[in-house]
Amino acid sequence: MAAIKRILESLSSFLFSVVQGGDSGRCKYKTKCSCPSLSIMERSDKVMSGCRLYLKHNLKICDLAREAGTNRSYMSISIKSVKGQSFNQYVNSYRVGYAKELIRSKKTSTNEEVAIASGFSSARNFTRQFRIIEGTTPSRYRKAIEIGIR
Repeated sequence: MAAIKRILESLSSFLFSVVQGGDSGRCKYKTKCSCPSLSIMERSDKVMSGCRLYLKHNLKICDLAREAGTNRSYMSISIKSVKGQSFNQYVNSYRVGYAKELIRSKKTSTNEEVAIASGFSSARNFTRQFRIIEGTTPSRYRKAIEIGIR
């Protein structure tokens, strides 16, 4: 019983320090530090860029966590604390980056082809996410490249 009381007191003081702005074990800023979240994100970024895991249409956080050698809870916390994004935002940023490469290389002719090749489930979702991340539609982005603006 005394051990449980000590654990609860320790947890309580830890939570109080977090609320007061103390170190919660997560990165609040995008800086180099020794926290576990940064290490997990480094592994996650390597998996995402190296294996192009983002091209998988039904990618789930547990798939990425497994490849990065962690669990889905730590992965979610790491993405949120280091990148300031949700899992879907994190994956979609990779997908939109890849879509921009495809558009620039002119390997695909339609937005639907780009969407499917980039891992999006539909052209509509692709267009919406592209607009959110880039501030323009894929069609306008393509036209800007054709006339040499981008």
